[in-house]
Amino acid sequence: MSFPDLVRRFEQAPSATDSFKFFYRESFELMNSDPENAALLFIVGSIAKAFVRKYEDQELSPEFVDAAKRLMLRMSHKALHAMADTPAVRLRAAGEIATEYEWKITSF
Repeated sequence: MSFPDLVRRFEQAPSATDSFKFFYRESFELMNSDPENAALLFIVGSIAKAFVRKYEDQELSPEFVDAAKRLMLRMSHKALHAMADTPAVRLRAAGEIATEYEWKITSF
């Protein structure tokens, strides 16, 4: 599976922790076959993994999970666009995604 395929699958998946779990596991697996984009894959995979670790086996409102999924998709699309560009653009996107997650996203 490619990262574009993974993002499409996540978009179509139900809003649930299992979808986030699949996303992070596949992102980490893709790192083996796509070392040029491994940093971006690790960052978005780690963000999805943080959601799973925090909320797995908890009852969550559909609105909360939908909002988290929208955030995850926004960051994933940013990574996806950067992957088609130069190494400098990929590095900048990785930094922007990591900084946004660390300082602006407080829900997971």
